[in-house]
Amino acid sequence: MNKTVIAFLVFMVVGTIGLVGYKLAKPKLDEEELVGSSNAVKIKATISIGVDNWIGYYPLCSKQMKSRMRNSGYVLNCVDDKADIKSRVQKLKEKDLQFAVATVDSYLSVGKEFDYPATILTTIDESSGGDAIVAWKDQVASIDALKKHAGVKIAFTPSSPSEHLLRGVADHFSVDFLKKDNKWRVETDGATDAYKKLMDKKVPVAVLWEPEVSKALEDSRIVKILGTEDTKKLIVDVLLVERSFSKSNPEIVEVLLTNYFRTLKQYKSNETELVSDIMQDTHVTKEAAENMLKGVSWVNLHDNASSWLGVVKGNYRSEGMVETIESTIDILKNNNVLKTNPLPNQDPYVIMNTSFVENLFNQGMTDQVAGAETSVKEFKELTVS
Repeated sequence: MNKTVIAFLVFMVVGTIGLVGYKLAKPKLDEEELVGSSNAVKIKATISIGVDNWIGYYPLCSKQMKSRMRNSGYVLNCVDDKADIKSRVQKLKEKDLQFAVATVDSYLSVGKEFDYPATILTTIDESSGGDAIVAWKDQVASIDALKKHAGVKIAFTPSSPSEHLLRGVADHFSVDFLKKDNKWRVETDGATDAYKKLMDKKVPVAVLWEPEVSKALEDSRIVKILGTEDTKKLIVDVLLVERSFSKSNPEIVEVLLTNYFRTLKQYKSNETELVSDIMQDTHVTKEAAENMLKGVSWVNLHDNASSWLGVVKGNYRSEGMVETIESTIDILKNNNVLKTNPLPNQDPYVIMNTSFVENLFNQGMTDQVAGAETSVKEFKELTVS
């Protein structure tokens, strides 16, 4: 074989290897070029928050919030577990989630099993009608009627605000059958499932949260027999952070809280934008979106610092969160959910971390995110009990 043929064969082999190598590497090169020429190159990490579809959590996972987090260098991943609070707390324990939302009662009752793996960062909201017991009017039209229908089937989501609302009713309105047996229980996978069971007439009574409350009440044959507008500090939502994450990544915790409170301010300043975003994301009518907003009272940074977490010095200091934890434990004990106070040393502060809100407050963040307002959300038609 002459040198010319050998050279040609070597050229072909090398060329083929080079072509194959290029084709294999090209997707990676394209990806690097795409990332390098865009804002994606700035992303530092993905932050995961365990949530469900309660309207009070909307600002935390809204497109406004996600945009702010991305601009700060983080992808915000909201994981909807359909109100499976046990799974949510377990994922905090296993560090699959860095943050999670919960009601005070659900975290107290479920968190014990997992040694309370997270601490309360801030109060998100208080339900003011956004959770409700609804029923077919021709079957159970009031709380008094409910008392007379011992054992009536009630659809609700266990270990959720719905169950705690029932516990509050049992405790404060002496609906004794709710404490005595379990024959009435029809456990569901979230408020949507409970709503479906009610509308399919598989149960006469259901406990729902928004947006399902508003959806159910669109039917004139459905009546609200009790809502959280008739209660005070019964169902309080909080933001939790996994303990070791907050110690290792305090700057991320501060970024998230800052962006969250700024998102609340933006939505308060532009109610039309909030309603529009809710309509788009939840596929409800304008009227339904506005009704949903009547049932939630969001808490801004100033009120968190002064009224809930007690980090403000002076006459305006109040510890609403401690009061809520203690009163919730009493309700759980009276309903035989807890035998004793489950917190280490019976100390409510062991599941609270007020340092981040205190730092933001002391840095003057209230001027940036709340101004002189004392409530992040104060729509004219909102009734706060």
